[in-house]
Amino acid sequence: MGKGKALQFLRSKHIAHMDLKPKNILLSSSREPFLKIADFGFAQYLKSNDGASDLRGSPLYMAPEMFLSKVYDARVDLWSVGVILYECLFGRAPYSSRTIEELITKITDGSQIVYPTDVKISEPCRDLLQRLLKKDPNQRISFEQFFDHPWLDFEHFPSDEHHQLAMNLCKTAAELDKSKDYEAAVKKYLAGLEYLVPLLTYEQNDAKKRSLKEKVQSYMARTEELKRIIKKDKQAASVAVACSSNDIEYIDESSTDYLKRVFADQPAIVAALQSGCTAEYMESEAHFRLAVEYYEVAIERLIRFTKVGMPPGEKKTKLQRQISDWLANAEAVNTKLKLFERDPAVQPLTPSPPIAAEGSSPGEASIFQSCRPQ
Repeated sequence: MGKGKALQFLRSKHIAHMDLKPKNILLSSSREPFLKIADFGFAQYLKSNDGASDLRGSPLYMAPEMFLSKVYDARVDLWSVGVILYECLFGRAPYSSRTIEELITKITDGSQIVYPTDVKISEPCRDLLQRLLKKDPNQRISFEQFFDHPWLDFEHFPSDEHHQLAMNLCKTAAELDKSKDYEAAVKKYLAGLEYLVPLLTYEQNDAKKRSLKEKVQSYMARTEELKRIIKKDKQAASVAVACSSNDIEYIDESSTDYLKRVFADQPAIVAALQSGCTAEYMESEAHFRLAVEYYEVAIERLIRFTKVGMPPGEKKTKLQRQISDWLANAEAVNTKLKLFERDPAVQPLTPSPPIAAEGSSPGEASIFQSCRPQ
């Protein structure tokens, strides 16, 4: 499954689509939408060294060599992907023309593609886009380079195989944790989370999603705790003077760590606070929809705790202040998501849904993912 992402799947079968365009990318109507590549009417069986010669496709998305050369190859699909990506990022195609003749002239002559500067995209995203839109197919990115490009991150694409890999990494992390090799454990936990978060993003089954959420939150909580232990050990090792056993470690009273200690005897509140910490992590990693989900869980539970059985006082005030902060965060993230939904030309905020070859499952395919804000 992990290697069945759209173009990879098609190339593994030596198939060139020849007519990639937004109209041929279908959005499912499921609760967690994913995309499918459709309309293989122009598709052709082409091995790496094979060429085609007949004119086919939609001019706006056709590669220059299809107009200029008597023979072209499957790399025309990479140009089409570049045009689609450009359109997703900037809200229009690279070339605007009043007539087909004018369009073909711009595609085939020396006209340079203009990349708007008023839309912020990451350097890896810009690198991929510019390499896809090379007019000379010999200078264009190859399929192998495309599949390995870091901006696409196919390595962590959600699949059963990667789920098992994530669990193995976290199991190894737990073993290292038990043996007190904390730095190695942190690295393994983080490596496992890199696979688990995409799985959580696209999981459609409610029960499986709940289970994944709990695992992600648990592993993140332990990773944070281990980082604190490592930091404390390093600070202690760097102190050249003897410290009294009565010395108290300073913790910012406005931090979530402080609240966790204050409510250490109430595991349910600590768990709710950890949901908020997980939300902050998801927000920092640009997984905004997941961030909102975790914020909602944390806020709902903490509000319930403050309303039932918690007497007025400093502890309750600090908890209410944390709720207010996370409410503001959640509202800000929701505003960003709504803005992007209204205007796709606004810088993308979250990974795009998988794009699957027609007939494949959503976990098996993807052309590209949209960039994160920098």
